[in-house]
Amino acid sequence: MIRLLAIARGLEDEGQYNVAKLFRATAYGIGVRATLDRPRPNSDLYEAMDDAIADLREAGIDAPVAAMAHALMTLRAGGFPMLDDLPETNVCRHCGQVMLGEPPTVCPACRSRRLTFQPFPAVWYTAPIEPEQILQAMVVNLSDIERITTEASEDRADEGVWPFRAILAHLLGSEELLAGRARRMLDEDEPVFVSIDPNDIGVTDDGEDAGPTLIGVLLEDLSQARRDTIERFSAIPAEAWQRGGSHPEFGRLTVTQQLAYLVRHEQWHLAEMEERARG
Repeated sequence: MIRLLAIARGLEDEGQYNVAKLFRATAYGIGVRATLDRPRPNSDLYEAMDDAIADLREAGIDAPVAAMAHALMTLRAGGFPMLDDLPETNVCRHCGQVMLGEPPTVCPACRSRRLTFQPFPAVWYTAPIEPEQILQAMVVNLSDIERITTEASEDRADEGVWPFRAILAHLLGSEELLAGRARRMLDEDEPVFVSIDPNDIGVTDDGEDAGPTLIGVLLEDLSQARRDTIERFSAIPAEAWQRGGSHPEFGRLTVTQQLAYLVRHEQWHLAEMEERARG
């Protein structure tokens, strides 16, 4: 993978950006495949972080290590590190220097200029896409969810580590949370949000007597909520997509970014839903 990245940089030096992208993309794909089997929370994730931090210290890579160690301490205490604890992160694309906080005008290691730094946002879901694409994805995603759910069995909806019913409830909770935040951005001036553990989204206490919510009921609720979301945001003027609010982990987000998060996050889970529905 390192060789592929080196080739990509060499091609970029020659101005061959279209060829370079093939090598960069292939290196990224290899990295994704190599990490399909990865450490998980409540298993060996924190131990793996300990080992990685120790290796970085031994290699003399100091810039992000203190922040990593602080984050690990917060995680082990059951907390969520916020943006104030883990500041903006950039990497110099010339020399690889990692810079935390407001990026300097020039790289402290090689003096490359600020606009050449590669930013690393907290969550890739928020990369903005065109409003028309967001609205189209809302329609297509719902159609996929409805189709997949009709193929799922109520009797097997609770099988597996993260079962079908839980995924569907999570998507309903995400719709309510993320579209709700976007609505607040329209109705309020720069609202401030609170951080929520993603594992808690869509988790409900159905009670011993009531039993779990039927997947058909969850789907009906999600379908209605999505239709309401599409109706609301199809009618807003173009400038309203840039209204925003502040999140303690991600900083300022616009309506566009918040709803891009919604549709990307949804598509992330569709393959899992199909797998659970097939049993």
